Amino acid sequence: MILRVFIFSKNKAFRESQFFVIYAADLIVGIYMSLSEILIGRLFIYITPLCPIIGPYFFTPSIFLKIYFTLSHYAQGFKTISQVLLSLNRMTSVVFPVTCYKSWKNIQTPSMIVLFVMPVGVIWNIIISRVYVNPSSGGFSVNYIKKVEWASLSKLHLAYFIFSLTMIIIFSGITLYGLFVMKTRMKKAETSITVATMVISVEFSSLAMFQVDPYRSEQEN
Repeated sequence: MILRVFIFSKNKAFRESQFFVIYAADLIVGIYMSLSEILIGRLFIYITPLCPIIGPYFFTPSIFLKIYFTLSHYAQGFKTISQVLLSLNRMTSVVFPVTCYKSWKNIQTPSMIVLFVMPVGVIWNIIISRVYVNPSSGGFSVNYIKKVEWASLSKLHLAYFIFSLTMIIIFSGITLYGLFVMKTRMKKAETSITVATMVISVEFSSLAMFQVDPYRSEQEN
């Protein structure tokens, strides 16, 4: 619904708002993650009768698998950075309501470059490594042979999560404080978007906590 309003609305305020630009990009990536996980990731793990039919096509190195695996982790990194930018945007809109729009308009291009380029820091080792299918629960999943041993996906994701969580906590705390001391008329304008951003951040935080366990398991192995 939000994405449809952003794309098809005649109101330019949505498309010119940096918050909605970042949020729309985040939604698109989220939709891709869900569809790819349902149609590829979970399909090959849980619908085992498909494996003998499809499996032989992926026993040798496959460009399809590499693209799927790379984009899946790129999308995770993308959402990590997008949450930071969304929280930063909400903070500046509350703390600097007068200059916020102009400031974000000036940094719109750099912020989008950061949003799309920084996730490469998660996937660079996948790009130079071999991707293969791995037997899993009667089906198969996708894994990779690390070209650079120390740069595991778990470590890279965890580093991004720690950085992002730290920034989100700081920005959200400042935002809540700003809302608390703002005038009532400004509270009404910002509260709904800020609450929505907080919910997204909580969801992201939960994902970050689950990321710690794979990292520990990999370290023990």
